[in-house]
Amino acid sequence: MRTDPPALLITCGDPAGIGPEIVLQACVQQPAWAQEAVLVGHLPSLERARSVLNLDGAVRFQTMDMNQDVWPSASGGVLRVHPVAPEVALSDLAWGQVGRAAGHVAGQSVRLAAQACLSGRALGLVTAPIHKQALDLAGVPFPGHTELLQHASATHLGVSVQDVPVRMMLATPALRTVLVSIHLSLRDAIQAVTRENLLTTLRITHESESRWLGRAPRIGVAGLNPHAGEGGLMGREELDIIVPALQQAFGTALPEQAANCLAKQLVKGDQVRTALANGILGISGGPNLSTVIKDKTLGAIKACALDPTALLGRSGATGSTGN
Repeated sequence: MRTDPPALLITCGDPAGIGPEIVLQACVQQPAWAQEAVLVGHLPSLERARSVLNLDGAVRFQTMDMNQDVWPSASGGVLRVHPVAPEVALSDLAWGQVGRAAGHVAGQSVRLAAQACLSGRALGLVTAPIHKQALDLAGVPFPGHTELLQHASATHLGVSVQDVPVRMMLATPALRTVLVSIHLSLRDAIQAVTRENLLTTLRITHESESRWLGRAPRIGVAGLNPHAGEGGLMGREELDIIVPALQQAFGTALPEQAANCLAKQLVKGDQVRTALANGILGISGGPNLSTVIKDKTLGAIKACALDPTALLGRSGATGSTGN
């Protein structure tokens, strides 16, 4: 037995989706770090995924309670599991079906794992995919991981969610992209491009990346409209909102065309982080991060904040999800 917490908690996502399967496959492919992790999810769903993947002889589960002072040690082929929602029957979690029970399991998994991280019982959180409609059917009042983690951090601090601003980061080896808005319709996302939201995004990005890199980051800001509005011919958001916000933040600035801004960073292989005006332009092929932990991505799909005070005022949350 050992008393130190594992490096990671892994929530297994929507039990009616691909989450349990990809979590088990990742653990089999990376057995060293899998021994340092605890899965947080619905045990019968994990057993079902193990059987479908023909891993019954290769993987065994050891149940445990994250609230214990002493956590059991893991050994080869054994994965520790904190069971979630044991009252939910496997028959209520048919594969490929969006449902209330699946949303309940997924939301409860994230909530419990976030609490464990925020209280210092675990060092970080990796999350498998969830289904936003299933969350809604289960009465979870948050559309994704980002908002779930934001609410958990605010609750832990005893403040309102407005006092814990967060942003989503899409990360690849070549580029990191921070979004001003998430989980909104395109119409609402455009309305969310305000000077205040842009300044908050720039502040969060600068402060988080400065701590992570150990130096000030270089930040490029993409325009909202085609050709960055072309002097107002294709939209005035650049002239009326984006440029004034950048002038306030940096003294002088002019947004490049969104495609050019992205391409230049990729061609350079630059470590510049590009903050986008909204979620229209995205990057595939990399993890989403929700407040990076200790200068590691650990190959993670996501990461959860360890120090919740980093989110307050000088927020360190470049954040979540897959979201």
